[in-house]
Amino acid sequence: MKHVIPLVMTGFALIIGGVYLASIEGTSEQTVLPVRSQPTERVNVNFKGASITFEETSPSFNETILFEKTDAFIDGLIQPIDDTYRLETINSIDELYAIYEDVATRAVVKPYLDFYFTEEKTGVYVLPTELPPWFEKDQPYRLKEINRHKVSVTQENSHLELYGVYQIELVFEWVEGQGWMIVAIDHS
Repeated sequence: MKHVIPLVMTGFALIIGGVYLASIEGTSEQTVLPVRSQPTERVNVNFKGASITFEETSPSFNETILFEKTDAFIDGLIQPIDDTYRLETINSIDELYAIYEDVATRAVVKPYLDFYFTEEKTGVYVLPTELPPWFEKDQPYRLKEINRHKVSVTQENSHLELYGVYQIELVFEWVEGQGWMIVAIDHS
């Protein structure tokens, strides 16, 4: 009998709670938000006429993002060409810029495209030369958080005879609507 009373009280509380939830279920207006492990946008929540806006933070920078962006950047400079060094699949410099829309800012890409490519009436031509010294995935690098929306990646390389010893610093920044972008490149 001593254990029956708490059991009855618990059952009674569950029934009352269920009745209450059932009574309000059809009367409230709710916005259901997706659960995100790495929120990336501004969310406006309306609940019973009240509006609240939450500024969500950028996802953390990681090695996957670093490798994807650095690979995409250098891959954009490598285009199929014909025997006159005319690009086979790109017809304008603007099409080259489009390759980099989700990789780097236009200001970062411009010096590379200006150096390596020329647009003429007959198409876009590449300067037949070596690629710039670049980030090497299999070599050590330093990652420094500048702030929660900006990081710096620095790497020193000496294993490539063509370039000798060089250092490359890549700055990545979270750009609203575009994600992590390369916003600065420094070779020394």
